[in-house]
Amino acid sequence: MLDMAKRSSSAQQSVRQDFYADPLVYDVLHRDGTKSDIRAILQAVRRASPSLAKNLRSGEKLRWFEPACGSGRYLRSLALKGHTAIGFDLSPSMVGFANRTARKEKLGTKHRAFVADMRTFEKNARIAKIDIAFNLINSIRHVPTDTAMVQHLKAIKSTLAPGGVYVVGLSLSAYGLEDMTEDVWNGRGEGMRITQVVQYLPPMATGGDPKATSKSRAEHVISHMSITQGRSTDAPMRHIDSTYTLLAYNMRQWLKVVERAGMMIAGTAGSSGEPIEASEPGYFLFVLRPI
Repeated sequence: MLDMAKRSSSAQQSVRQDFYADPLVYDVLHRDGTKSDIRAILQAVRRASPSLAKNLRSGEKLRWFEPACGSGRYLRSLALKGHTAIGFDLSPSMVGFANRTARKEKLGTKHRAFVADMRTFEKNARIAKIDIAFNLINSIRHVPTDTAMVQHLKAIKSTLAPGGVYVVGLSLSAYGLEDMTEDVWNGRGEGMRITQVVQYLPPMATGGDPKATSKSRAEHVISHMSITQGRSTDAPMRHIDSTYTLLAYNMRQWLKVVERAGMMIAGTAGSSGEPIEASEPGYFLFVLRPI
């Protein structure tokens, strides 16, 4: 029994680190939803931008741009379809993974990823005018303040071609009315089985508080990830625990930063791209365009 316990203990490893730190694990965990997410973007864009809808119907290849591109899974999928796909991320390891994988896929000039911050990316690289920029699954909420968000949106606005749009996937908060929630993500590939359990602790701000600060609007996120390497029952397992915060927005706050950036909401959709009116609380795709 002691020997079995020792083997079990040695087969497991627990670490506390940013779950974003292992690009391959992140990529495997989320890659299954890549194509459906892109379809959702296209569905939302076709309704919100007649000019882009016309270009898509004609089969024209577009220029796509992803802030916080992570492992580059969306960029690769788009480039494989013949589009030009450009992205950036704050993590050098993620960008390195994205570019190495793109080279293996022989994507050439159809793919490019670089290291940059969401607030100042336009100062780091020359970017030709973009047709569709996108930022999904609340990644934009890593931007820490409203002022920084306005800066980010203005930078995106400066990259858009005439008729171009920015599709943002963002969860709206209903302050004071939300309980803790939990998501479970599963992925399989590259010899790994991955499960991520994520708990979301709602912000402390209450509805109608005009003095709510970034601190009181912080949603705390607790992630526990289990990675099993191999298929056998005694395959080694490692655990990655991490915590981070996301800045919360209700509809009034979100509209305010969008307007301050000189943009407007041209359309809203659900996570699958279906037309829907945004309300609190809930996750929606917002199609933004310059005013």
